[in-house]
Amino acid sequence: LSLHDALPISEVDSVARLRAEPADVVLHADSVSEAAVRSLAPAASMILISTHGYFADAADTATDLRPAAADTQLSQSCIFLAGAERNMRDAAFDPTRPDGILSARELAGIDLSGVELAVLSACMSGLGYVTPDGVFGLQRGLKAAGAGAIVTSLWEVDDRATSLLMRYLFEGIAGGMTVREAFDAARIRLRDTVLELHYPGFTRRLRFDSPYFHDAFILTDAL
Repeated sequence: LSLHDALPISEVDSVARLRAEPADVVLHADSVSEAAVRSLAPAASMILISTHGYFADAADTATDLRPAAADTQLSQSCIFLAGAERNMRDAAFDPTRPDGILSARELAGIDLSGVELAVLSACMSGLGYVTPDGVFGLQRGLKAAGAGAIVTSLWEVDDRATSLLMRYLFEGIAGGMTVREAFDAARIRLRDTVLELHYPGFTRRLRFDSPYFHDAFILTDAL
């Protein structure tokens, strides 16, 4: 599911091409609605959502241990789907209707018990409130919903590096690796990748050997 296609070939399209699974569903832009996610996700074995993420207190709660108050704290970590920006600007919008802002609390209410791998390819999707019961954020919502392995990010990520990492991850899985093997291999492969971008009169080389690129995502519970 891709809400933004920053590259010539979108992240989800590149993954779909290498998988070539007839049962796969690929959605873009306005098709990636909250209703679509709620409808399709319970039947999926793997989910890749490429969009924008948000954690309300990302700047000042990294080391702040707070009591767990799941209903409140799980509402502060969100991913943005189709219609989110429009509805946030509409003061008359009915908040009881799907608004395109899918919080961790709302994710927890979706049955994802059949999902073996859920990937939130978005900024700060792995952040949350640090509590005595663990980190309360999107990954907590996914685990409460029953998802197996989860891939989320720790900071604002680079579009190109993220697209490469996701392609490498799913290439590994398609090649027979376990999720953990594929994730580890994808990070190493991204670290060693050098892209050459050719322009009139010069060539630009992009490297991803900084931890900012290859350590941006974490894998949870791929046992």
